[in-house]
Amino acid sequence: MRRTTLISLAFFILALAVFFGLRYFEAHPLKEPQPTPAPEVVFTVDPAALQSLTITTPTLSIRAVKDGDNWRVFEPAGADGSNIPEIASAVLDLIILRTLDVPASEIGIQTPPRLEITMTDTNARTETLTVGSDTPTGTGTYARLADGKIVLLRTVAVQSLEDLITQLPQP
Repeated sequence: MRRTTLISLAFFILALAVFFGLRYFEAHPLKEPQPTPAPEVVFTVDPAALQSLTITTPTLSIRAVKDGDNWRVFEPAGADGSNIPEIASAVLDLIILRTLDVPASEIGIQTPPRLEITMTDTNARTETLTVGSDTPTGTGTYARLADGKIVLLRTVAVQSLEDLITQLPQP
């Protein structure tokens, strides 16, 4: 074969490859990557606007109000509020794993609840959360929002918050 024939054959094969490649990509367009949705937080209170925090457990009640940059603890009386910012941060970091479509009577929202949390911001807007029992697998914790929705929280985050609450320095 002559050199010109080989070159012509190579161009012909290249043209066929481009033609079929373009047809393939027209029929199968590349999919745009979808951004990962941000996790839904339980409390939408701006940390800078947080004014008060109330947490009630079956054995302890904490009520603290922000006074400038410091926290004043009203309950338990005389308690040191040095770890209240850490507790508030842990509460604000709670995220919703999933919203469930079940009535509260079918899951573990006990009376009294495991935790009852109320936050108020500088605009007097209040948000509450009632925390119940863990799921049977132990990876999630049932909770009820102020609007009645039942959600699933990370058990590890709830247990970490409970640990912080028990470490509140007592008078």
